[in-house]
Amino acid sequence: MIGVISLGLYGIEKAFNLKDILLHRDRAKTESSRPQVSPTQKATPQTDKSETKTRVSKSQTLDEYFKTDFSNYLAVNRKVGIRVFTVGPAQENQHDYEIEFRLHCDFESRTKFLSFYLPSSTFPNGKYISKVVAEQAHEITSELIKGMIVEGSRYNDRMTAINDLKFTGRVYIYHDAYLSANEIDELRNFYKQRSLDPVFRGSNYLIKRSFYENRNSSSTDIN
Repeated sequence: MIGVISLGLYGIEKAFNLKDILLHRDRAKTESSRPQVSPTQKATPQTDKSETKTRVSKSQTLDEYFKTDFSNYLAVNRKVGIRVFTVGPAQENQHDYEIEFRLHCDFESRTKFLSFYLPSSTFPNGKYISKVVAEQAHEITSELIKGMIVEGSRYNDRMTAINDLKFTGRVYIYHDAYLSANEIDELRNFYKQRSLDPVFRGSNYLIKRSFYENRNSSSTDIN
């Protein structure tokens, strides 16, 4: 038996215009990257290779990838309380978890998709938490943006409200909590039966991602 409850929700509470924010962000990036030179001095690119090496050679954690992946989309980041009931030989046990979710919003395609993170502290109930999410994915996405007034557009198209974005059914599951291959297969089928498309990102994803990023940083240092 599994169940879900809503606990403290944290995230964006202020209404804003996404187009204005993107324009302001792009202008800020342009200004910050522009070299400051005197009228008689030519601009020359400055590169601090020691600082670059320190920054890119450090491997990120899975939690950090969860928080920084899909950075090109607006993300609503909130926590949802999930209660799991497990029935043992003698008694029923109740476990409460506060799970962090991110709702990624693509206003250009007018779609949104979901991701959430299972810390190692959720072991051995990561499978059951994931099933709760599958059972109530649409309710969770609605809860994440409850009370928000957000609109966005690209290239002067008509504005689209965040509530009008279509949920694609794609769910990214970042799990530091161990999930066996059999559990992942079971969850994949469980999600697909509910017209959801799960993507599991665990230790294998972390190893491959770190390998490619460190290899690319080594190539940059050599050049």
